[in-house]
Amino acid sequence: ISARNHASTRALQAARQLNNNQQNRGTPTQKPVDSNTRVTRSSPVPVGAETGAQMDLDNVSLSEFINMVNNGMSQSNQPNPSMSPDPEPENEALISFGLAAVSSHTDPRTYQEAMSREDCDEWKRAAEDEMQSIREAGTYTLVERPSGANIIGNKWVFKKKLKADNSVERYKARLVGKGYNQKEGVDYFETFAPVAKLSSIRALLALATHHDLEIHQMDVKCAFLNGVLEEDIYMEQPQGFIEKGKEHLVCKLNKTLYGLKQSSRQWYAKMDQTLSSLSFRRLESDNCTYVYQDKHNVVMYICLFVDDLLMFSNSLIRLNKLKKKLS
Repeated sequence: ISARNHASTRALQAARQLNNNQQNRGTPTQKPVDSNTRVTRSSPVPVGAETGAQMDLDNVSLSEFINMVNNGMSQSNQPNPSMSPDPEPENEALISFGLAAVSSHTDPRTYQEAMSREDCDEWKRAAEDEMQSIREAGTYTLVERPSGANIIGNKWVFKKKLKADNSVERYKARLVGKGYNQKEGVDYFETFAPVAKLSSIRALLALATHHDLEIHQMDVKCAFLNGVLEEDIYMEQPQGFIEKGKEHLVCKLNKTLYGLKQSSRQWYAKMDQTLSSLSFRRLESDNCTYVYQDKHNVVMYICLFVDDLLMFSNSLIRLNKLKKKLS
C-alpha cells in the first residue's frame, strides 16, 4: 500500500488504532525489552499478541491488511475475561472505515477491466491522452514483423490521482513496455542514469536563501517519451489502439517508453544534450547539477532529479525565458 495514497494511509491509521485499543483492553503483556536490544521506529508493530504475529504496518500489503482486520474482528468476538463482553463501537467504525478507504479507490489492473467499469469513459479518455502524447513524440513506427526479432509486449497502467480530501483529482493512464522481456546485449546495453545529489540541492537552497535567488520547479510531462533509442526494439501494438487493417504490424520504437530498461539513461542523455546546447556547464562533482553565467552576471543553476528540475537564478526574466525554451 503506497504511503502516498491517502485512503490507504487512513486505513493503516485505523489498523494502528485498532491494535492500540486491543492492547489497552487486556492483551497479554509483552516480554520486557532487554537493555542491550536496540529499538527503532521501523521495528514491527505487534498485531494479535495472542498468536505472537508480527507485522510492519508501514510495509503491509492489501491482503495482509484485510487478514489483519479480520483477525482483529474474530479476536474481539472471542470471550476474554479481561475484556468487556460487548465490543466497543469505535472499533467497528474503524474497521469499516479502513476497509472502505482501501476499496473505494481501487484502480483497474487491465485494459479490459478499465473498459468494463462504470467510470470507463474517464479511463478511455486518459488512455487516449497518453496515446496522443506518444504520437506527438513520434515514439514508434508501424513496420512488418521482422523475422527472428525479439518482440516485447506492453501493458496499460491505470491510476487515480487523489486530492488531500481523498476525492479524485484526475484519471491517469500510462503505456508501459514490458522491459523484463528485453535481452541484454540485444535490446539494451547500459542502464545507469545519475540523479542530483541531495547535498547539491541543500547547498543551492542555502545559496538561494543567502543571495535571495528565485527558486522554481518544473516537472516534465511524459519525460521518458523524449529519449532517443540507439537499439532496435520492436513492440506489440497497444491494446485498445490496434490500427484496423494493420493488425499484423508491430511497433518499431524510435524513442524510449516507460518500462524499458534504458529509458532513464536515454532521458538523461537527452536532457544533458539540451542543457549543454543552452550554454549550461555540468559540474564535475555532480553530473546532474548545471551552472550558467553570462557577462551580465546573470547566474542560473539547475538540479536534475529524473524528470524534476529545480531551478535557481538571480534574474526572474531570464528564468522564465529558460522555462519557455525547455517547454
